[in-house]
Amino acid sequence: MSVTELREERGRIFERMKELDARADEEKRSLSAEEQGEWDRLHTRDNECKAEIGRKEAIEDRERELAAPKDEIKPGAEEDRETPEDDPRTHANFRVASREDYAEAFDAYLRHGAAGIEAEQRAVLRMGQRAEPGDESRALTVTTTGGGYLIPTGFQAELEEALKAFGGVRSVARVITTGSGNDIHWPAFDDTGNSGELLAISANAGTQDTAYTEVILKAYKYSSKMVKVPIELLQDSAFNVEEHLREALGTRIGRITNAHFTTGTATTQPQGVVVASEAGKTAASATAIADTELDDLFHSVDPAYRKNATWMFEDATLKHIKQLKDAEGRRLWLPSLVQADPDTILGKRYTVNQDMASIAASAKTVLFGDFSAYVVRDVMPFTLLRLEERYAEFGQVAFLAFSRHDGRATFASGWDAQAPIQHLVQAA
Repeated sequence: MSVTELREERGRIFERMKELDARADEEKRSLSAEEQGEWDRLHTRDNECKAEIGRKEAIEDRERELAAPKDEIKPGAEEDRETPEDDPRTHANFRVASREDYAEAFDAYLRHGAAGIEAEQRAVLRMGQRAEPGDESRALTVTTTGGGYLIPTGFQAELEEALKAFGGVRSVARVITTGSGNDIHWPAFDDTGNSGELLAISANAGTQDTAYTEVILKAYKYSSKMVKVPIELLQDSAFNVEEHLREALGTRIGRITNAHFTTGTATTQPQGVVVASEAGKTAASATAIADTELDDLFHSVDPAYRKNATWMFEDATLKHIKQLKDAEGRRLWLPSLVQADPDTILGKRYTVNQDMASIAASAKTVLFGDFSAYVVRDVMPFTLLRLEERYAEFGQVAFLAFSRHDGRATFASGWDAQAPIQHLVQAA
């Protein structure tokens, strides 16, 4: 089905869900078991359509990217900068590798190891790759300790996309990239209690200093754990080694970092966005959320932050919210029927984050606010090791990746009602 057909199907599903609710409301009753079963099936199909739309749009975006014209590689067009004498870039016949050449050399390294690739391919890995239009410019040198190579730009970019797709927080937070892992001192201050003044003619202006604090962004080290691949698959040219590793590394690192970006303690791990948020509303029930409580949470965020605010919760909470209606019988949740427009709740888009708490006593189940006030820090680049001997007796080669990250709220603690991100907590 095309994206248009899928969106049309979502529209029909939504209309049928409204019909079921309207019939029950008219008869002043809850949904029957049969109606609830149909409603649940419609909800499941709606999610399937939404996911398929996302996949098709991602494929279309990738096809447009691949179809974009590439710059010609011109001999002698290497960067004019000082390099060590033993650097291949100092050679007279040096030319920066294209993305395709680098990808081919990297694939050969994944399959055969450093000792099993040609000298020309080894030189390509040492040189780095030529930046394509739109690529971030950064050096890609070799880290030979332990037989590891830094992950190339193309692989890195797609791995970042996998992390973003998996991690709910990363998809809405402000993401920054640093070349080193030194502490970053990020200034923060709360000036919400201060305002200007009205002056009489020739009167002196008053003084009101701001109280600055700072947030320190660190660089916690993460491991993908070892990904073991049988040598038969490595020898099979039909097996896409890069795709397999991207999926495994992206899922594993995305899973643990998103958990820490959500509920991390901020001591020996990143600060979770739930931990950083302030209490905007306490629900009357430990097992349910009312439509008025979401409205109260909405208005607990200052209008200055509400312009860019979004919701965040887990999928089961979304299912609960989808059934909520206001006093006039209008649903709070509305599906998107227009390409590029998101589904909304009270007119604001939302992010599903499976590391958020389920609806239960004292659980912080819903976040609402401007998530650009939360920073995810990536220390570039990822480092990939190829371990040939570790599992040699099993006929396997292990791959292991390391990466460094942190996540912190950039607003000062104690902002209370003025905090950019607020949470709803269930009754005890």
